[in-house]
Amino acid sequence: DPLARWPQPLFFIESWSLCVEEWFYLLIPFLLFGAISFIPKYKKQVLFITICAVITFISAARIYKILHHPFDDAWNAANIELVVTMRLDSLMYGVFGAFAVNYYSEIFYKYKKMLFYVGLAILFVPNLLRIQIENYRWLYCFEYSYQSFAILLLLPLLSSIKTGKGWIFKAVTFTSIVSYSLYLTHNSLLMQGLLPLFYRFIGLDYSHSLINALLALLMYLGSTTILSYFLYKYYEKPMTGLRERFVKK
Repeated sequence: DPLARWPQPLFFIESWSLCVEEWFYLLIPFLLFGAISFIPKYKKQVLFITICAVITFISAARIYKILHHPFDDAWNAANIELVVTMRLDSLMYGVFGAFAVNYYSEIFYKYKKMLFYVGLAILFVPNLLRIQIENYRWLYCFEYSYQSFAILLLLPLLSSIKTGKGWIFKAVTFTSIVSYSLYLTHNSLLMQGLLPLFYRFIGLDYSHSLINALLALLMYLGSTTILSYFLYKYYEKPMTGLRERFVKK
């Protein structure tokens, strides 16, 4: 049990996903450039095979573990969901998207609306099946794969939206800009940290009534949005702006 040997700390519980991201950035570029260096003449083919091989190998290892061990949600979290080696393929679908844009951009964007609707269906239909099926172990076999693949299918349409107007466009744009800060603050810092203390301080029991639950929800959304904005404006944006000093113009 990986989490029994190296337990997830209660502080900053989002750290597991950052581990996946950082190990991906360390390992995959070396793998891709290494594969290309062996057969530089067939760079496109080598990239495609390497990307597919990583996705296939990790997906197969994940499916094997799920099908050959006693399974429940706690086991899944300890052995699949929070384990770096079992999740590296999720980011590889993004690399596949970059490959498609670079070599097959016409096809990638030609069917963007159809791919968008297919992606939405892949995201939502299995969750409906999960409600209907008591033993949904087989869904877990493919869950992390189909989620990443579905998001990949959404990208052609979403990435082609450059301008717009109205409050919906502004809200989506703002959320996209502060999304990383939202991710870092919404859970361990606010939902499981500061807000429960604040609710107790003001005597708000959100399980007591629907009105209290709505008030708690508004406080959660408002505080998360405000904190994320300031974190983005005064830390994330200045820090990412530092790279401009090292980029040749």
